[in-house]
Amino acid sequence: MTLSCASVRDLACRAALVAALAVPAVRAAAQPSYRFVTLRVTDEATQAALPGVRVTVQGIGDREWGTDDRGDAVLAVAPGRRTVLELRRMGYAQRVVEVAAGVEPVTMRLALQASVLQLDTTRVVGDARSPMLDGFEGRRLRGAGSATFITRAQIEKQMAVRTIDVVRRAAGTKVIDSSGVLLVVSSRGSKAIIGGGAAAAKGGSDLAPCVMRVAVDGMMREWGFSLDAIDPREIHGVEVYPGPATMPVEFSGLRKDAYCGLVMIWTRRGP
Repeated sequence: MTLSCASVRDLACRAALVAALAVPAVRAAAQPSYRFVTLRVTDEATQAALPGVRVTVQGIGDREWGTDDRGDAVLAVAPGRRTVLELRRMGYAQRVVEVAAGVEPVTMRLALQASVLQLDTTRVVGDARSPMLDGFEGRRLRGAGSATFITRAQIEKQMAVRTIDVVRRAAGTKVIDSSGVLLVVSSRGSKAIIGGGAAAAKGGSDLAPCVMRVAVDGMMREWGFSLDAIDPREIHGVEVYPGPATMPVEFSGLRKDAYCGLVMIWTRRGP
């Protein structure tokens, strides 16, 4: 709004102008932008100051105040209306306090009551550990050259529904179909069959896929064992060795039967 007087000697106009300009100032003085609420929070039993008390105003989700080392906090809230405060601190019962409507600053002394927390019964849930599983973890952490280690976490992340899909990603391997059974073979070459097939007539040898042997919980399984006979949910970990030379000393007794490599599966339940 713009007001002006045609002449500075027009006393009536000047008086009206002064009065009009004074109205906003009077209104501003009568209705401040904020109302300050000062809190001092103590322990109900000891009367000691409580620092770190979280104070929020109901209806304002993005503002939070905290008491200082003396248990004090100063809040700026909307004037002229009722305000509800919520006080929280770990180890104390929550307290809700109402501040009456008004525009004048308010000082409040509040006490919080200590609460006794009742904890639920603790249950430890996890895989049953055994020396065999500890051995797997030890070899995995040490690393073993070209060996591949597949952990329980990786299996869950992959969300595999067949064990063959878990193993097929191991380095130096591929999967073939042998009469409807999926087998893991070494991708490094084939295995010679002495005196067999058409090559036998020439005194030579035939070449066959180099099928890797499978062991479960340290026990060698029969040749052609299907990995899909094991549920991926039962597996703790898998070790894949592409040849006998890469196998650790712990598996030395299995080397003679694992010319093409070894897939060692450790189950969560153990042998």
